[in-house]
Amino acid sequence: MRKSYKAIALFVAMAAAMTCFASCSGDGNTSSTASSGSSTTTSSTASTGGEESTGGATGEIVNLSWYQIGGQPNDLEMVCEALDAYSSEKIGVTCDFTYLDWGVWGERVKAIIQAGEPFDIMFNNSDIYTNAIDLGRFAKLDDLLGEVPELTEFIPELAWEGVTYKDGIYGIPTYKDNTQTQYWVWDKNIIEEYNIPYEEIRTLSEMDPYIRQIQDEINAGNITTSQYAFYMTRDGINGQFMNYDAQYAGLGVRYDDETATVVRMYEQPDMQEQFTYLHQWYQDGIINPDAATLTEGPSYVIVGSAQGFPGAEVGWGAGRGVDVVIEPWGGPVWSNGTIQGSINSISSSSEHQVEALKYLQLVNMDEYMRNTLVYGIEGTHYTNNGDGTITQDEVKRNDYSPAGYAQATFMTMYPVAPNPATMYDPDLIEWNNTGETSVLLGFNFDRTSVQNQIAACNVVLQTYQYELWTGTTDPAVVIPQMYEELEGAGMNDIQTELQNQINAFLGK
Repeated sequence: MRKSYKAIALFVAMAAAMTCFASCSGDGNTSSTASSGSSTTTSSTASTGGEESTGGATGEIVNLSWYQIGGQPNDLEMVCEALDAYSSEKIGVTCDFTYLDWGVWGERVKAIIQAGEPFDIMFNNSDIYTNAIDLGRFAKLDDLLGEVPELTEFIPELAWEGVTYKDGIYGIPTYKDNTQTQYWVWDKNIIEEYNIPYEEIRTLSEMDPYIRQIQDEINAGNITTSQYAFYMTRDGINGQFMNYDAQYAGLGVRYDDETATVVRMYEQPDMQEQFTYLHQWYQDGIINPDAATLTEGPSYVIVGSAQGFPGAEVGWGAGRGVDVVIEPWGGPVWSNGTIQGSINSISSSSEHQVEALKYLQLVNMDEYMRNTLVYGIEGTHYTNNGDGTITQDEVKRNDYSPAGYAQATFMTMYPVAPNPATMYDPDLIEWNNTGETSVLLGFNFDRTSVQNQIAACNVVLQTYQYELWTGTTDPAVVIPQMYEELEGAGMNDIQTELQNQINAFLGK
């Protein structure tokens, strides 16, 4: 059964009479450094507008610890000083950030959770979330959400459903592009030079004649920006399985299948067609020959897939160094997978769960906190253009460029020019609202009884997936062989258990 949102609304209503949240700008110069220690409490008489700090019960400053993803920014200490000065006055809370680099984040977070290491807040995603809950490491927040009514009301009900597990909420979903939309991103110069009708291209079959035309021009020496028309890394086409929910062991459920039947994803007609075209392109020299082993590709490609929303082409173009044009090929769709791409959870052993929630409310809802956290210091890292947008300093932004998607909402961020001031609010909000809803939104698979089979099947998948995803191997040969090995590793047990849980969730 899906969790009712009425319980959350009740807590909000009860708290609304007692809780007031003010949003304003500020500045300050207290110090903070990144650390991985547990939260501490220090004495302070900080206040705002003559009101006593609302941090600890005795007016003391509560210091939290927050694990984040990515490399530690060079100017982290500078930014933390400004954040701490502001948040200590607003809510009596400061925070130390520990950044775990991209390459080690997944394994390090799993080790922290397994070992029971202390923390207050932790960024996580679907790979971590339910497992950490099963281990009892994330706090159940349902009874505490009344402490943060503005945040609770701000985040859409569908996003709360997406993080509901075992009839509880164990993390704050990041309100951003929670619907998944996949775009083809094209070099605008190529599109215009060769009159490619990019707005009519959704599938690889529709792309096929034009990608071949581009490769012919490359081979003739007329295009020199890339050696291959469809350059790939081993991860394949970004978002390639976006139409399938509850993905385990090569299994999944189409988001729009009202029967919610678990199927073998790689055998479905849409996926078979994709892998067949990729294999043809690989054989014909359209895809780079090292695709299956390449972990990082060039910044420039002629065409590629990316997840985003209207207006994202400005950033994508800047990343490629050319103007781009975009066209969606899938979505928007509300699903657990995209909602659980960014969650911030609170440790079940934290002594400051309420303060952690209030801090998360502050960084989501307060414009000064949100934009300082993501962009750095105004006047140093960016300039406010006075029209609702900012311009980042070409040099200093390199010293502070954290993973904004992992922090807090996009909806209170200033768009970076030349994006319009309306890029996030209301444009992205309205875009999310047009999304379809997966039949399994709110469903989270309890893997306890088949975790060994899942682990064994993952080993099988890793043997085949990169070559399949890049067209390196023939899908007509490899997919049947792969599923035969998956069956031997326990896939049928997983499929039965997954279908049973889905049926129970849907009341079938």
